[in-house]
Amino acid sequence: MGIYLTKDSIINNFHKVFGYRNENLAIRFYNLLSEGFNGVHIYLPNYCIKLQGLVDGYPMQLNIFGFRMLDSKKTGEVWAEDISDILVNALSHCPNSQKDLTYTDLVG
Repeated sequence: MGIYLTKDSIINNFHKVFGYRNENLAIRFYNLLSEGFNGVHIYLPNYCIKLQGLVDGYPMQLNIFGFRMLDSKKTGEVWAEDISDILVNALSHCPNSQKDLTYTDLVG
């Protein structure tokens, strides 16, 4: 046994790490760490390996991490709905946002 994170622990503590609550982004983050499998425990060594590229990674590693956050269906493709979903959820919950954004605000 070891130290691990669960989907619920990531959702419940997302705001402590990133500064605001956003369940959608927390779930995307969990899915990235769990490689899309629900109910998986994310053990500390695996967590460190997945995030190591963010700490001292090259631009390509950062891009791959960003792509995996966008690829919610784990198909290897990013669709317009993935981009609009993350924009609406990230920007509408941003503490510095002037107002709550909607999909219509982004696409007109």
